Amino acid sequence: MVGASVGVATTTATSVACAGRASSVSACHHAAGPALAAADRSEKGNDAMGLQAVAFRARDRVVGLAHAAQDIKRSITVRAIVLVKRHRYSLLIRLLAHILMRRTRFVKLWLLIATALLNVAAMPPLLVSGTTPQWRLYPSQVRQVALLGQRPRITAQAALLVDVDSQTILYEREARRRLPQASTTKIMTAVIALEQGKLDERVTVPMDLQVDGSLMGLRPGETLTLADLLYGLLLPSGNDAALVIAQHVGGSVEAFVAAMNAKAQALGLTDTHFENPHGHDSPNHYSSARDLWLLASYALRNPLFAKIVSTRAAAIAGRELVNRNELLGSYPGADGVKTGTTDLAGECLVASVQRDGHRVMAVILGSQDRYADVRALLDYYFANYGWLALQLPRNAFSRVRDGQGQVYDLRLVGEREAFLPRWEWPFVRSIIMLVPERGATPAGVARFWAGPTVLDEVPVRGELP
Repeated sequence: MVGASVGVATTTATSVACAGRASSVSACHHAAGPALAAADRSEKGNDAMGLQAVAFRARDRVVGLAHAAQDIKRSITVRAIVLVKRHRYSLLIRLLAHILMRRTRFVKLWLLIATALLNVAAMPPLLVSGTTPQWRLYPSQVRQVALLGQRPRITAQAALLVDVDSQTILYEREARRRLPQASTTKIMTAVIALEQGKLDERVTVPMDLQVDGSLMGLRPGETLTLADLLYGLLLPSGNDAALVIAQHVGGSVEAFVAAMNAKAQALGLTDTHFENPHGHDSPNHYSSARDLWLLASYALRNPLFAKIVSTRAAAIAGRELVNRNELLGSYPGADGVKTGTTDLAGECLVASVQRDGHRVMAVILGSQDRYADVRALLDYYFANYGWLALQLPRNAFSRVRDGQGQVYDLRLVGEREAFLPRWEWPFVRSIIMLVPERGATPAGVARFWAGPTVLDEVPVRGELP
């Protein structure tokens, strides 16, 4: 008979998996701020000492230390002196220890230093948070947590960085602020055209077409398909293509814009309003970084939209159209979405990058250098976050023996992943719970944890080795 439960403890840390809901990095990753400050107090390369933690430089690296023990026996001082000599720390520290041994008024300070030395000798320092368990981190992991707290420096008035699959917000600045969105408007123009028009329909360019700004280069009286116009809309950001699409699909520009606003309301874009299909500046023409993320995520579900915005260049209706999105081909995994620029809006960009089957999206409004801003956000994401494949350990904890002595290897049923900061990956732990059934193949569930949060529960089944 299979046992009722088997505990498997591989390591993990505080969870930030927020799948299925949007959550801010400040809420999910509480260990990166005050916790780090308590674990490692070094500032500007100098040693620093506090009442709860001690930090000192060991050779060429700064090591954060744990909270001082409250009850330390007298013998600890002798052991600390041995440690100081054994690790060959500086003459200054040894001299300080010699003085403190003879000065009772420095006992409290000496106990802190002694405890710190013992912590270094025995195990990694503690990362301490008021709402999570204590996790011991090696210096390399402390550095990773420190990098996590170094927020990207950008020039944009509003910005958002989101892991799309988990809907985890990792960075935001004025994300719900209503700002002019320039040609990112054309994301909604394309959505209405795709949902209400027919791609193979022939469209004739009106004789009185007049518009300035970025153009596809349409000629009055020319006939193209709606699909051709979508390429002209999204690659060179043609304002002429936007007007022709609006008149053809909506019957008039006014009716088409009304459909755009109705769709925005249906999608829950509460900080968005359109007055035209191309994005020219207008008093009541605005959106927000949050709404553009939601809109672009929705639009990318359409295969043709996703194909067009990821295309660097295309020969359409006798024209060579080039995508204005400079991230395509220059940033690994970039696959869209839309640029925008006006005098009032500044530089805008909705960017999408897909790697290893997962998508991250960055939105920039009112930037002085949209590509530098977006790259800073995306680099921050890929340096600090990622999706971890959940796996059972390959050891005795993932093997069971039934009542007849048959040994089974436990395997997950299906593949699962969890979104976590990279410094937490080594700390993921799992607990296997088996349901005892006489004569049956072992089966149950593996529960994966990161800190106090359950990442996932995955079915497990026994297989013969």
